[in-house]
Amino acid sequence: MGIEGQLTIDITCDARQVQRVDISSTRPVRIAAMFQGKAPDQALAAIPLLYSICAKAQCSAAAQAYEQAAGHEVAAGSGPAREMIVLAETAREHVLRIALDWPGLLGAPGAGLDAKAVMGLPDKMAAVLFEQGAAFAPGARPAIDKGAARRLIDAFENFLERELFGQPAADWLERTQVDSVNMWAEAGETLPARLIGAVMARGWARAGGAPVDALADMSADDFAGCFVPGGQIRVPSTWEAAGETSCLTRQYDQALIRNLCETYGNGLLTRLTARLLELARLPGEWRALLAKAEEPGGAAVQAAGANVPGCGAGAVEAARGRLIHLMTLDRGVVADYHILAPTEWNFHPRGPAAKCLACLPGADAAELKALAGLVITAIDPCVGYQVRVH
Repeated sequence: MGIEGQLTIDITCDARQVQRVDISSTRPVRIAAMFQGKAPDQALAAIPLLYSICAKAQCSAAAQAYEQAAGHEVAAGSGPAREMIVLAETAREHVLRIALDWPGLLGAPGAGLDAKAVMGLPDKMAAVLFEQGAAFAPGARPAIDKGAARRLIDAFENFLERELFGQPAADWLERTQVDSVNMWAEAGETLPARLIGAVMARGWARAGGAPVDALADMSADDFAGCFVPGGQIRVPSTWEAAGETSCLTRQYDQALIRNLCETYGNGLLTRLTARLLELARLPGEWRALLAKAEEPGGAAVQAAGANVPGCGAGAVEAARGRLIHLMTLDRGVVADYHILAPTEWNFHPRGPAAKCLACLPGADAAELKALAGLVITAIDPCVGYQVRVH
């Protein structure tokens, strides 16, 4: 069982100029009907079956939503430990996209990388942080094997050095200037270096560089405002332009991304580099979260939700951006349930992808389609897509 869908992206050109971008989606967004009247544990059990992509993030957001709606106690350390698992899933998703998509973007489908080492990372991380890996059961308490957790982090760091950067991730993170990244790409020792180098060599570094407004921070009540009772998702009026939520916006405050934006804008080069930067920073983030999860003396606290009684909202930074679950309980059963995925923001008809695609040069149809594919891959929808150039 699973929920699928597809984006259809129509790009209309005239006189070698992109005149219009239309994005439509068949991704199902109305799931409340299947959960209404059900016990919350039935809904929580169904979530990873319905959403196989970023299932850990989905489970984390669902657990948060339920804990808030029910006023459930949240165990000390569970938040950081759950975040470590979601970040492990982010690592896997980023590496998988690089392994599957980037060789084709280079025109060398066989020139991939060995991603097998990270495929099981989310489950392994869950297993060393929670008893029987049950991280997202309501009120779950961490049972941390810190030695095993550190070994997982060290192994991932070795993977980054071997497959992505050709040097320790900590050394690559010192490349905060544009010239130093260019030098790394010109050496071309790894798949990411070769793709970054190719994007620069082909003059595509600025492609799709529309201004980006990051999705603002939102409270639980703001999340509730994303949904209309009865099942329709809407973009709140204060974000009618559909702000972006992605690894680019998460890394905006990093010196390297700021410098790339100043030189190349927020086009292809900056977006592709932001994904690499996020991966390089993960070991440090894991270690900080591990220390936080292990802090002694913490007491369980009651989850705080929206001001609406029985309403809870869970928000998680998943690989592709912010994921929101909203659950409403009535007399112990689910009265309403909504999910807002990052794709609903990033591929909104007036959202970031549409704006970026509208900025592409009006090249011939084949080149425009190739560039569009690069931009869409860099933003990264959670469903398949079809591009049509008219």
